[in-house]
Amino acid sequence: MPKMADIYIYLIKIFTNSLAYLHKKETIGQIKNHEAPMAAQPQANRKSHIPKDSVLFEKIVPLALIVMGVITLGLILFAAGVLLGIIQF
Repeated sequence: MPKMADIYIYLIKIFTNSLAYLHKKETIGQIKNHEAPMAAQPQANRKSHIPKDSVLFEKIVPLALIVMGVITLGLILFAAGVLLGIIQF
């Protein structure tokens, strides 16, 4: 059975070989050529899909996020209390 150190060394070699492959000029050139059409898209498509004066997005969504945050904080404090032995569960 191989030792853990041998496994780590093997994984590091694979990682460094992968990085060396990605740093070749051809690979970087291919990545840049692939991203070029994305930058050429028109800027007019960046339109907000949220309607103005929306009760849902101005009132309900923020309130729901706050309520979920309070519930999450309560659960975290409850779990910490159980772990620390303050709350018997």
